[in-house]
Amino acid sequence: MSYLEKREDKLILKGNIHFDNVFQIYQKGVQLIPSFPSRVAIDLEGLQLCDSSSLALLTGWMRLSHSQNKSFDLLNVPAFLMNIIKVCGLEGVLTKKWEN
Repeated sequence: MSYLEKREDKLILKGNIHFDNVFQIYQKGVQLIPSFPSRVAIDLEGLQLCDSSSLALLTGWMRLSHSQNKSFDLLNVPAFLMNIIKVCGLEGVLTKKWEN
């Protein structure tokens, strides 16, 4: 089970991300991201499990944020996701702070 919600000035992503639910989560983020004025922060502290589809999710949200001239941050990235990010060579892309 997973869910995405807007809380104050960030998106909270909890639960599991996998190939079966990633598109649904992505679509919800696409609906919520425009409501942020200048910075999109994704809090991943509640993420329990994920597979490589999570990278497509996060890079998609990052691109959307940039297309709307918003900065993009990942907060509280769990070690298991950081390992996937590193293995896929996206450490310099997804873990840096993106400012517009």
